[in-house]
Amino acid sequence: MGYICVAVHPGSVESQSASGSLVTVSAIADTPEGAYPLSALLMRLKKLAEGMPDFLLSPAISAILIKCSKNPPSVEGLEELIGIERELEDGLLLDNYDCLSEQSGKRCAGLVVEYLHKTESVSGKDISFIKRLTKVAHHVMQSSHTLDDLLFKLYSFNMEGVKRLRDGAEADRSENNLISLESHLLAYAGNAAKALFEQRKDISWAEKWYLATKTSADMTRDTDPKHSAHSYGFAGNAAKALFEQRKDISWAEKWYTSYKTSADITRTSEPAHSAHAYSFAGNAAKALFEITADLSWAENWYLATKTSADMTRDTDPKHSAHAYSFAGDTAKAIFEHTQDVSWAEKWYLATNTSADMTRDTDPKHSAHAYSFAGDTAKAIFEHTQDVSWAEKWYLATKTSADMTRDTDPKHSAHAYSFAGNAAKALSRITHNKSWARAAIECYNNLLGYYSSHPNPRMSNLIDRTEGDIHFLQRFI
Repeated sequence: MGYICVAVHPGSVESQSASGSLVTVSAIADTPEGAYPLSALLMRLKKLAEGMPDFLLSPAISAILIKCSKNPPSVEGLEELIGIERELEDGLLLDNYDCLSEQSGKRCAGLVVEYLHKTESVSGKDISFIKRLTKVAHHVMQSSHTLDDLLFKLYSFNMEGVKRLRDGAEADRSENNLISLESHLLAYAGNAAKALFEQRKDISWAEKWYLATKTSADMTRDTDPKHSAHSYGFAGNAAKALFEQRKDISWAEKWYTSYKTSADITRTSEPAHSAHAYSFAGNAAKALFEITADLSWAENWYLATKTSADMTRDTDPKHSAHAYSFAGDTAKAIFEHTQDVSWAEKWYLATNTSADMTRDTDPKHSAHAYSFAGDTAKAIFEHTQDVSWAEKWYLATKTSADMTRDTDPKHSAHAYSFAGNAAKALSRITHNKSWARAAIECYNNLLGYYSSHPNPRMSNLIDRTEGDIHFLQRFI
């Protein structure tokens, strides 16, 4: 197996051919580099093109590298490849650059697939052609499985484009243009690497996916922050996949950092994207806290989810409400580790806010969130003996019970029992008989449920509740 370089000049002056193309073939070499005397070939083509109309010589079809046996391919096969390249370059790639169009998308996709099958390298091609080809190939990859056996080649073509830029072959372009070209080629390479990882389950492709997208993000942070932010998000996906495979916390840290950076960059320009990126960063911080028990990661978890919730309170209240619940879970975890009441207060505020926000739109979630808010208020009351927290404990659990009386009577009965405990505590502290009456009413709701739904396992709870009622009745 070897390589040859084919240089093409439509309508050669030398041959005076009216219709044929001149095909110049280099000697067969063992490596792509050995087969590529580009300077000599391209110089010859430029001389041939002097004085001819511009359309007769496209830089994009000046040279093709073909992997072949020691016997060179036929001129007919070469000209078929050249014809595909010409048609792609003659508007098809541009017409389908942003997406596969209804008019020519099918034709363009078919030619791109055929071109990838027939071509082993694009390292000698014009960078604009490489970028257009690989961008359209990305659309094809996303829309069908026709590239499943060509993913490695697609990845390689993108990386050849990157190498061409880094080797200075396009040095006449502006710095910003070079950055843009390389970053987009790296992004497409990352997409191909992701597909290869998912196809082959080979973790080395997840590493290439991360490296390509992270590099693309880093290099455009100042010149194209939108592209950079989204590339950091893709790098976060890759790092998450690597963490889940290896359980190496360094990848969880990269998962967190990538998403946090994406969120920070777009906080003003794309708040919806930013809010969701903060949420994903929170997931990474949660994983790190659960592995390391390092409270700094729990604090990062809380901050990310709370920020996500705050940002979407008006624009995406459903997301916001659930994010407040997650923030509450985080604050609870920190409180349980530290016994710092300020974290219990954050726990209460987050869960109660989630409950308030979903009272009409998701009453089931709301009722359970009120119950969690009641647990929080109880914990704070037990730490502080502040009556206002006992009142919040009662109000939250009583609301949860009232909301589920018809839809979830068992939950409701137990929530009334918790509300009764809060009212009983308030009657003890305040000596106010109205709280004793409220406690009795709540306890009777629990007993009423189990009188119609007998359960021997609840006998201790029932006995204790009846004893509390007798005690409260004497107080009244």
